[in-house]
Amino acid sequence: MKPILCVISGSRADYGLLKNVLLPLKKSKSLNSQFIVTGSHLSSKHGNTIKEIKDDNMQIDAELKILSSDDSSVGIAEALSKGIDSTAKTLKKLNPSMVLVLGDRYEIFAASIAAMISNIPISHIHGGENTEAAIDEAIRHSLTKMSCFHFVTTEEYRKRVIQLGENPERVFFVGALGLDSVKNTSLLTRKELGERFGVKLKKRLLMITYHSVTLEREDNLKNLSEILKAIDKFKDFSLVFTSPNADHDGGAIKDVIEAYVKKNNNAHFFSSLGQNGYLSFLKEAECVIGNSSSGIFEAPYCKVGSVNVGNRQKGRLKPKSVIDVPNNSMNITDAINHVLSKDFKKIIKDQENPFGDGDAGERIVSILENELNQPNKEFLKKEFFNLTPENIQKNGFWYS
Repeated sequence: MKPILCVISGSRADYGLLKNVLLPLKKSKSLNSQFIVTGSHLSSKHGNTIKEIKDDNMQIDAELKILSSDDSSVGIAEALSKGIDSTAKTLKKLNPSMVLVLGDRYEIFAASIAAMISNIPISHIHGGENTEAAIDEAIRHSLTKMSCFHFVTTEEYRKRVIQLGENPERVFFVGALGLDSVKNTSLLTRKELGERFGVKLKKRLLMITYHSVTLEREDNLKNLSEILKAIDKFKDFSLVFTSPNADHDGGAIKDVIEAYVKKNNNAHFFSSLGQNGYLSFLKEAECVIGNSSSGIFEAPYCKVGSVNVGNRQKGRLKPKSVIDVPNNSMNITDAINHVLSKDFKKIIKDQENPFGDGDAGERIVSILENELNQPNKEFLKKEFFNLTPENIQKNGFWYS
C-alpha cells in the first residue's frame, strides 16, 4: 500500500502555493494524496475561496469550518480551538502517513497541533524566515520544531532551521513555490482582466495589499491611512486593492479600504481575485505597495518593484526590487516614485532572484516520495542537532 500524504490548506494564499505541490502529487506513482480545506476558504467574508479549489478540480477529502466573524484575540483563539478539535477528528478518520503544511498562520498551527498530538509526522514549507512584527514569527518557528522535514526558500533560511536544532539531512532548499505559480500560470492580458473583473483599467496600475501587523495592532488603521494618503497622489493610475487576511482587525482594515474605493473612481477592491487573477494584475502593475510577502517573492520574479511598508516583513531576505519604508505617507510616495523611475527599472531588470527557479513543487514531491517509501524509517523521534564546532565543520557551513 502506498504512503498517504495529507495536504492542509487554510487560506487563498497558501492554496495558491500548495497547488504547485498538489498537481505533481496527483501524478505520483508512489504516493497517495488527501486534501483538507479549512480556515478562510469556507468564509463568505473572505470570498469563499473553496470555489477556486473546486474549479481546479481538486479532490477535497474534508472541509473544516473554524472561523467566525469575530477577528479579536478571543475570536481567533476560539478558531484555534475549533481547528485542533475538528482536524484531530478528521485525521483519525483519514489516517494519513504524513501531513504537509505551509507557512505560519494560526489555522495551520491548529491543524499541526492536532497532527502532532495524533503522532502523525509533519512536513513544513517556508520555515526559517523572519517576520519580527507578527505573531506569525512564533508560529513559524513552532511549526519547525513540530515537523520532521523542512522545505525552505533560501540557503540562509536553511541555516536558520538547522540553528533551531533540526537535522541538516532533513532540511531542503527547494526555492519558493510562488515562483512556480508565476512560471506555470497562463496570465491574463490587461484587456482580459478588465473583462473578467468588470473594471476599466487606466494605462498605468498600482497594486496594494495591506494586512494586519499583529504585534502592532494599535497602529493598523493609522498606518493604513498613511498608505492611502500616499497613493492618493497617483490619480492617473488604477489602484487595485486586495483583501486583508483573516487576522486581528482584518474586518476594520477591509472597511476602511472599501470606503476609500467608494470615493475614488480609479480604485478597485477585490475580496478574492483567485491565483490567476492576482498574478495577472501583479504582472501588469508598475509597483506593489503594502506589507504582503508577495511583494518579496512573486513581484521580483515578475520584475515588478515593491514598496514594503512598515515592520510586518521585517527580517525577511529581500531582493533589490523591494524598498523598505516606514509608515509615513511622504516616505511611501517618494519610494513609489523611485520604483516608477527608469533608472530603478533598469536596476531590477537583470536582478538575480534568491528564491529558486520555479520548480519547488516538483522537488518537494520527489523528496517525499523517496523518504516516505523507505521501510521502517523513524520520523517522529528527533535528536536535537547541536551546533558544535565538529558539526559546523562537518556540514561545511555557518554564517560569515
